[in-house]
Amino acid sequence: MSFIRPEAQVIVARWRDVIIGGVMMACALVIGAGAAGLVWIMAALLFLLGAGLAVTGWQRARIASRGGAGVAPGLVELDERQLSYLAGEGGAIVVLSEVNRIEIEIAPPPEGAVAGDMIWVFRRMGHPPARIPADALGADRLIDALAGFSGASYENVIRASRSPAPEQGKAHFLIWQRPLPTAPLVRPTLH
Repeated sequence: MSFIRPEAQVIVARWRDVIIGGVMMACALVIGAGAAGLVWIMAALLFLLGAGLAVTGWQRARIASRGGAGVAPGLVELDERQLSYLAGEGGAIVVLSEVNRIEIEIAPPPEGAVAGDMIWVFRRMGHPPARIPADALGADRLIDALAGFSGASYENVIRASRSPAPEQGKAHFLIWQRPLPTAPLVRPTLH
């Protein structure tokens, strides 16, 4: 039996990392306020860890859920830079180093539904796009997978998660794209 309402549990779980990071920073300030030397250094490290946890938790908490984990079919796993989407139909295994582009699609809602489907699309050369529903079990690992992509737009993930479903067609949000290779600079040789 729980004394906390289920709605409050969901909110606390969503903001858990921000709360823990804030507590860590507060403890670090209390410990480091009158300390010197090694204790002050440890308090500063604790503060930085708490700040890092709070910032990443803030980004993760701002991503709105469209239906809840486990609503869509399938299971998402992330292991050693390999993303696996295990489903009865349309599963995929994606080696993250092969990805050229990451997008999010918002599809119109099916008849009687409130929100449209949010689909992560991982594009690779020579392979069909891997399409992973954002509401599959373990889909929160997709955010973890973005950590390996320098310049990934977390703001576009947040914008996509909060966008209304389009009436027709699909809305597309670019999350990351591999930079185009540049030709090496050829310098003229002087004779």
